[in-house]
Amino acid sequence: MRRRHEPDIDAAAYVSGLMRPRERRRFERHLLTCDACWQEVRLDREGRLLAEGGREAAPSGLRDSVRAAVAAGAEPGLGAVDIANTASARRRRSAARPDWALGTAAAALVVLLTAGALVWSRGPHEPAPISAALDAYSRSVITATDHHMTPPDLTEVGLTSTGAETMALADMPVEAFAYRTSDGKRLTLFMAHETFPRAIEAGVDGATWLAHHDGLTLASSTAPVSYLVVSTDAGLVSRFQGAVGDGSVVIS
Repeated sequence: MRRRHEPDIDAAAYVSGLMRPRERRRFERHLLTCDACWQEVRLDREGRLLAEGGREAAPSGLRDSVRAAVAAGAEPGLGAVDIANTASARRRRSAARPDWALGTAAAALVVLLTAGALVWSRGPHEPAPISAALDAYSRSVITATDHHMTPPDLTEVGLTSTGAETMALADMPVEAFAYRTSDGKRLTLFMAHETFPRAIEAGVDGATWLAHHDGLTLASSTAPVSYLVVSTDAGLVSRFQGAVGDGSVVIS
């Protein structure tokens, strides 16, 4: 007997990749009609991104600064080298050291580690339209169908349309089309009147660039029109580009 509907458990298994392929396909079909499960999936994904960002190691320079700050807070007037050379004196004074000194050192450690983690985790950012496209794909936001829009026919590469709408990636107006293969793989196509900005560390080949970001593959070109495609399946992106390049798929 199939167990009862449990959005939190199902979403956690889906986001963590623990579902078997058949269960995953069934759950992805279910997501199209269940707001509760979709909200759980969205929250789980956001939580995983925050957790992964928090795992960044602090640079060695920051660690040295923290150690020096803590030592200075605990031993006013002594530098880090002096303190390292006077371990016995430090032990003798530890019994008489007031609690507030330890509290001050601990507070300095927390502040420095927090500030350092924020600075260290920043790094270069993707251009705003690219970040917005990655977010739109990850959250599967393109689910409605604007009947005034005609999705490009991608059946040549095994893709069926699941949504079409006009939207903005940051401040860049686009037409967005969502597709899915028979085995549940997704691809999102964005088309615009202006050129998409290049993703960080993108490989460039003429009018086309290709990049990878957190398990996603992105490709963009200005021919035959300005487009950007995003998918977790690099092979699917490659097949799309090949079909567009040889004319077997027409986008306009």
